[in-house]
Amino acid sequence: MQRIWLAHLRDRSGQKFMPFPLKESTTPSVYRMWYWTCLLIGWLGLSSAAHGQTDLERFERQLEQIRRETRLMIDTTLPVEQRTLLDYGGYATFSFLAIDDLDQSTHILRQTDVNTYLRLNVDGVHEFFLRVRTSYLDFNSGDAFDSHGDDWVGPTLDRGHYRFDLARYYGAYKGETLPYNFVLQGGRQLVHWANGVTLSQELDGGVMNFSHDRYGLQVVAGMTRQSSTDIDSSRPAFTNSMKRIFSGGLLSAQV
Repeated sequence: MQRIWLAHLRDRSGQKFMPFPLKESTTPSVYRMWYWTCLLIGWLGLSSAAHGQTDLERFERQLEQIRRETRLMIDTTLPVEQRTLLDYGGYATFSFLAIDDLDQSTHILRQTDVNTYLRLNVDGVHEFFLRVRTSYLDFNSGDAFDSHGDDWVGPTLDRGHYRFDLARYYGAYKGETLPYNFVLQGGRQLVHWANGVTLSQELDGGVMNFSHDRYGLQVVAGMTRQSSTDIDSSRPAFTNSMKRIFSGGLLSAQV
């Protein structure tokens, strides 16, 4: 299809020149050519933008990996004392107890506990922790449950453990990130399982934690502190004598 226009030009005097035809080709082939040309240009633009976005994301991932390794790795040329975190201190607590025995006689006890602790952490990989407690028992006259009466108890080792973190070890010394982890903690510690419903007891032993992705496994094996109160009150001298062994495993998954 062709369209023809007649253009009339006038000079300054107003005279007309000879008209001449102006033609515009609007055939379907021209429309198709322009359509495919625009489509190709758009596709090339999108492809270039996507390629640039991919390169940018790859660069950001590499930069984050470098930052992570730099943050995790330890400068082993530094002396150990400069890579060691030392935390120590102490605190005191006061308790007041009024206890009725089987004869409905009230016993009054005022107990003061002084606790001192020391935490030593090397490169975030190795951790040592100690806590010592000293107590003073102050009964009203004749209210003591035994012949000791007012007395000092301790000092005793309340907590003491060593902790090792495998993932932190690889990150600090090798700059690697593990997809799994293994944490070992051994010594005198409080083992608390299933919000304390299954087990909440001081044990002398070890706790191992394995984790991978959404799954975790905790294995425990240890013996109760002999001077602690027995869970079976029917036993003779249950208040200061218990020797029980606990062992088991706890499997968990995040959903």
